[in-house]
Amino acid sequence: MKRKKSIILLIITALCVVIGFNSCGDPMSFDSSLLIGKWRKTSKYDSTKYEYYRFDAGGNGATWDEGDDVSENEAQPFTWTLTSTGDFTLLHKGEMGQVVPKTYTMLTLTATTLSFKDSYGERYTYYK
Repeated sequence: MKRKKSIILLIITALCVVIGFNSCGDPMSFDSSLLIGKWRKTSKYDSTKYEYYRFDAGGNGATWDEGDDVSENEAQPFTWTLTSTGDFTLLHKGEMGQVVPKTYTMLTLTATTLSFKDSYGERYTYYK
């Protein structure tokens, strides 16, 4: 009887170890080429207009908000970087030459959905 309990305990322990290793999984990896293109979400200023981010190859881009009466021709330029582990940085270029860095953590990046959060936990989601 004691041997049977030991075998059952050993099997349960082995199962827990296997389940534990499988639950860790691989860390998320992001392909920065999926970021290239124009992304939009409903403007917080006017629900009938959109806020846009355009990510160009080479790490450049622009952002504008139709709800704030800004068109693509008047867009604020920025440079961007995205690491494979999800560190996402935008360096916005101001009108006076100043650079405003904004750092985020990438949550989702697919061919149609872009989602990231800032250090305060606020989430931003855009669609192609």
